[in-house]
Formats: sequence, structure tokens, C-alpha cells
Amino acid sequence: KHHDVTQFDAACALSSEADATILVMGLDLSIETEGLDRNSIGMPMIQDLFMSKIGMCSNGPVIVVVISGSSVDLTVPMELPKVAGIFWAGYPGPVGGQAMADLIFGHVSPSARLPHTFYPSSFADLVMMSDYRMESDPVDGYPGRSHRYYTGETLFHYGFGLTYSSFAVKVINGPTLTKASASVIENAMAAGQLLLNVHVGTVVVNVTNTGTVASKFSTLLFVRPNPQGKFVGGKLTDFAKVNLQPGETSTVSMVVRATDLWEYGANPRDKYGNRVVLKGNWDFAVNDEWLGSFDVV
Repeated sequence: KHHDVTQFDAACALSSEADATILVMGLDLSIETEGLDRNSIGMPMIQDLFMSKIGMCSNGPVIVVVISGSSVDLTVPMELPKVAGIFWAGYPGPVGGQAMADLIFGHVSPSARLPHTFYPSSFADLVMMSDYRMESDPVDGYPGRSHRYYTGETLFHYGFGLTYSSFAVKVINGPTLTKASASVIENAMAAGQLLLNVHVGTVVVNVTNTGTVASKFSTLLFVRPNPQGKFVGGKLTDFAKVNLQPGETSTVSMVVRATDLWEYGANPRDKYGNRVVLKGNWDFAVNDEWLGSFDVV
């Protein structure tokens, strides 16, 4: 069933007469599930062929809805000129169809952010399943893992997301580190104190809807040491979502926690990989834009 192309021509004929074409592609439990490893991170080949076929014969724009619980290589739909949008739906449940219809037909503006990175298929050739190193290694060409360390090519990075409007983010206050002395945090760790909910600083930004469509907007706060060294991406510390009319501005506060300022095994002389607070300058970003810095002393 995964190689049946007999209906391609019929689908192409329908697409050539339609104002727009919506393709629901992706994976199911026969390809990915607990106890079943995928042998490729690419889309099923038959689906790539089908999308290419529809991309050539469609009359209007093509919208691709991707069903999957993990990263898939979306190079083919990304490179088709008639593909006007790609929606990643995860496994959306019984009302997922209605939700996707509301988004596609503009009843609601999308505002979500990706919970993981989407890679090209070459990722699986560079990162072996049995290699659990997180950090990249220029000596053997290992690119690392996750948005924090991976140095290779990506299709859509962790936290990526679009809306039908446009937004501007302006920093009002950067982190004012009320309890961020490295020694204070390290002493608390040594005493076994739970630091997960200890806020050491706050970032305050104004978010303005500069477009013409009412939309929600997700703000993600990231931090990373400066110089960044092995940290390509930042550590997610907090997030928020606002719902704004065109021209409307909202003030958003997000926090930096004590646990955001430490790393495991940061001291190369510590063979046990204990947590260490990284002193010095840190950068912070909201979504894709690095906006400022603060000091940990």
C-alpha cells in the first residue's frame, strides 16, 4: 500500500481544477510508535512523489498538513513553488481536522512554536543512534545534538513558528539578577535546596502587533553563556502567550531561574559531571532575536 501510485493521475486532475489543494501527509503507527524505530527521518517516498506530482499539476496554491510525532524531512514540500504553507499538526486527536480547517481558512491565526527541530535526512547519517554525545566535536566532525549544541543544517529550528500577522518585540528591562550570585546558587545546591522555582531575574518586553490581523503571539525566553562556546542555541527559561489586535501592545514578563544558570560537567577537571554555575556574561533572546546580556558573578 505504500507504493501504490494508481490514484496519482486522478488526484492530479482534481487538483488542476481546484482553487487550492490541501494535502494531509505524514506518518502513522505503522511507521513510528513505542517499540518501533524508524529507519529514516524522511517522509515516506511515495508521499514525496505524490507532493511533487501535485505541485506540478495544481491550479492554485498547495497547503501541506504534516501528521507526525517526530521530526520528518520536509525538503520536498519546502522546495515546491506552489506550496504556500506547511502546518505541522503532531497527532491532533478527534477535533484536529476542525482545528486545521480553522487555521487554513483564516478563522484563527496560528501561534504555536515547534517543540523540536526538523532536520534534513542527512542528520541520520551524521548522528548515529548509538552516539549519545550532546556537544559537537570538530575533531571527528560530530555535529552534536539538540537545538543547544547541534551545528549542522536544520530545516526548522526548535521554537520556530509563524502567524498571519507581524510582531515587534522591544526590551523594557533585561534580567535584574536579584539572587544570581554564583556562590549563593552553588551553596544552595550543596545544601540540597530545590532551585527549580527560585527566580533570579526577570525579562520584561513589550510585544506589539504591527500587522493587520488579530493573532496570538508566543514569546520564548532563551539564555546562553557569552562567549557561547559549545552552546549554539540558548536554554529555554520561560514562555508566554499574548492575544493582540492590530496595533495593540502588551507587556510580557518572563523569568530566569537559578537552574537556568548551571550546566552539568562544565568543569573539565570534574570527571563526575557535577553541576556548575557558569560565571560571567550571559546573553538572552526572545524567540529568534538575541536582545541583550547580563552578568553572573
